[in-house]
Amino acid sequence: MAESSPGNRTKILLAAAGIDRITKMMAKQLEESGFEVMVAANLAECKEGVQTNSPDIVLMDGGIEYAADLRWWLKGELTQQLLSLIALYPEVAHPEKQPGFKVLEDQYLVEPYEFEGLKELLEHEARQLTSQRQQLKHKLAFRLSSQIKYLETAGEFMEFLAGNLQISDEKRMGLLYACREALENALQHGNKNDAEKFVHVNILLSEEKLTLKIKDEGEGFDVAALLGEGLDGDAVSVARKRYGDKNGSGLGIMLMLRCVDKVQYNRKGNEVTLTKNLF
Repeated sequence: MAESSPGNRTKILLAAAGIDRITKMMAKQLEESGFEVMVAANLAECKEGVQTNSPDIVLMDGGIEYAADLRWWLKGELTQQLLSLIALYPEVAHPEKQPGFKVLEDQYLVEPYEFEGLKELLEHEARQLTSQRQQLKHKLAFRLSSQIKYLETAGEFMEFLAGNLQISDEKRMGLLYACREALENALQHGNKNDAEKFVHVNILLSEEKLTLKIKDEGEGFDVAALLGEGLDGDAVSVARKRYGDKNGSGLGIMLMLRCVDKVQYNRKGNEVTLTKNLF
């Protein structure tokens, strides 16, 4: 039997385009495999199902018209318990080939796949949730192509997410500024505005803090050398060397450092981790 916690069946909300023969067959297979299944045929029904039944997993047809809106709401709302979003894609709509801005599902399968493979994935996610719920309130990821118009969309999503955090306006504005600065740096200086490259963002939310990992697909920079110089406290000089800009990008980085509680780079220099304490 599929369980997300001892004694409880894993609850699945099946988000589909409609309740047709295929949807009913999928729901029946899942129920026979030990899952508790609810079916929703539109965004409103999905929201109601999540809010009233607290599913562990939302299993979504990746081709439904409201898929993007559902991902945005599920991952940005923050009011429901930690859940997993799994998407099922037709072969012609492989998710790794989609440019633009996208709030990501936690897992996905691309047709053709066997039901047994889907069942194993659902059971794996249920086990993961049992462990993750002890440490996290929420987790999500999004990515964007390296174009300014998608940077603006990412900013809108972060405003939606931050608006649902139980923090002061000052902390919220500081978080949004730091995130915007890091995204701009990744897009412009890391990826060099190459529309073929992505900026990847992962966010973890616990009771005490919010952690953002922002990674570009660029060549990175000499972290040890530049951050070593920064130990003297001259964050502006360090940032100017990083970005080759003597006219202001250093100020942006210095302000970013003041807006969050911790800033860390990976060894390559193409990923920055921002940590914001919530209290």
